[in-house]
Amino acid sequence: MGGLPAVWARLPGNLRGAILILIANAILTSEAVVVRLLAETLPIAQIVLVRCLAQLVFVLPLLLRVGRALLITNRRGLHILRSLLSLISWQAYYYGLGHLPVAFASTLGFTNALFTSLLAGPLLGEHVGWRRWTATIVGFLGVLVVLRPGSAPIELPALAMIVSAMFGAAIVFVTKNLAGSERTGTIMLYIGIVTTLGALGPGLASWRAPGLEETLLLLAIGVFGPAGMWFTINGIRAGEASVIAPVQYFRLIYAVALGWLIFAELPDLWTYVGAVLIVGSTLYIARREAIIARAARAGDGRLGKGQQGGQGRCTERD
Repeated sequence: MGGLPAVWARLPGNLRGAILILIANAILTSEAVVVRLLAETLPIAQIVLVRCLAQLVFVLPLLLRVGRALLITNRRGLHILRSLLSLISWQAYYYGLGHLPVAFASTLGFTNALFTSLLAGPLLGEHVGWRRWTATIVGFLGVLVVLRPGSAPIELPALAMIVSAMFGAAIVFVTKNLAGSERTGTIMLYIGIVTTLGALGPGLASWRAPGLEETLLLLAIGVFGPAGMWFTINGIRAGEASVIAPVQYFRLIYAVALGWLIFAELPDLWTYVGAVLIVGSTLYIARREAIIARAARAGDGRLGKGQQGGQGRCTERD
């Protein structure tokens, strides 16, 4: 193997992961802008249906090449669960994007990392120490700063973005579980099948014939959505979480820039303050998780050596 693939393969995993996530950020922010434009004239259910159909089209070449083997899995129930979570998350996410400033919506979307930390204990049985709990609370205070309850009614689109983030956190747990044994193509194929079946009825019932410009934007959704997912999944596979997490927040820079260029939107001061609290807390959580993971690996290594020498050893995990 030579040329660009060989150069890419020689890059450190963390660098490859960071590059893939940067590309994913640009693609997904572009998707958010397109959804915002389409929502002015087309129903959200129609946009979601196009996104689901695009998932199938994206995986179709791989399915034709690999055949039925791409569908073979011993974890079909988990695939269906992950796909249903995606369908609900997309519906809420697109609804929020269609009615909110791009940077504001993106800021609320970052709360998925806070929900991931919040659910780590009950879903995975992880011990969440006081530091991560404190960082999580600070992050949710950032959400309150952005929403400013009491100064104005909390609108449904903002709540929809938070609901999308909650389901996005659940998706993280299920995807991590699947990624250890399932190929990316299989995960994406099941998402395409299940979400399309779920979105078909509402999408067709609300369908409006798109004009030329709307058709082009729908095609862009069909490219951006699956491509962004592919780059994200492979970026997470390639790099460590502590490296990937900071890179993900470049998406907020993209969102502010595109919101200003296309919609003449600039976030207010409170949105910036809330974003700092949310981003700072989630970066701290990612750092703590990386420290705990390294300590666990080191502890397991010491335990292994102790067992070989005939002595068992306990390891402390924060």
